[in-house]
Amino acid sequence: MKTADVLFSCYEPPSFGVFGLSEAKQHGVVKNFFPMPQNPDLVIKALRESTADVIILISPVYFGEFFVSKARELMAIGKPIIELAYESTWGNPTIQIHKNWQENRIVDADYYFCTLETDRKRMVDMGRKAYPLKLFASKNAFPKGPQLSQRVQKFCFIGAISEDVPGLYSERRRVLQALLRKNLIDIINVPKGITTNHIVSYAYGMYAGIFCAPCNANSHSIRLYEGALAGGFLFEVQNILEQNRVFFNNQHAISIPEGVEEQELCERIASINFSVVSEMAENAREMVLKNHLPQNVISEIIDTALEKI
Repeated sequence: MKTADVLFSCYEPPSFGVFGLSEAKQHGVVKNFFPMPQNPDLVIKALRESTADVIILISPVYFGEFFVSKARELMAIGKPIIELAYESTWGNPTIQIHKNWQENRIVDADYYFCTLETDRKRMVDMGRKAYPLKLFASKNAFPKGPQLSQRVQKFCFIGAISEDVPGLYSERRRVLQALLRKNLIDIINVPKGITTNHIVSYAYGMYAGIFCAPCNANSHSIRLYEGALAGGFLFEVQNILEQNRVFFNNQHAISIPEGVEEQELCERIASINFSVVSEMAENAREMVLKNHLPQNVISEIIDTALEKI
């Protein structure tokens, strides 16, 4: 089995970060994983001494000064460098940080894996070796809850609402406020992080419905993967490019595009009979278990990259 050392940002959701990577390490796919930023000298020393076959970078835009001081030393290790570009890079006018990173890089990766097909094609046009990326989520961090009939018969939402970029969550707030006025949803405010993940996990296992509001991309939020693992029924309001679709409408979830009228949305949510949609919830969970566990996805990434050498 080929293995990886992974550098990742502490900013990322724990199911995709520390918990997902821990799960992959338990299965022998990941040798070491390093939350960034931290002491650059210690990271380089550990990477040099490791027997892993590749180095994977997740969201290196958040690594601080690591590349400024250590770019040459990182490349001199001599192992393939793989970057996972899972955020919307060129398709998000409200967030420019990922676009700026890709167009003004300090260190190039050997291979890029992109969640959005539009970003992958842009990478190829730039002369990079880019491949599709599946999102992954930790099964251990999101155990399956009881049957839908035994849960709170209502939808919950967990996620950011306040904006650090003007207009970032205007559509998200619009649909959530409409549902809140009709008492059709519970909004659970918890900061994203390792220490609060158990709250998210518990809610997803105890609410029958999980509402996924717009997430500023043309693909699914990580919350769908987490909610699916917990066995909840998924309702998504999101513009999805078909080449980015993983959760299929009326098979794994109910998915409607952004811009839906508030009255229509409220009527759709109020009409959900959780005893009727339990099969969809189970379909979603089985799909994520089959295709999106961290150890399997990371192993596929490593194999794809090494096959190209």
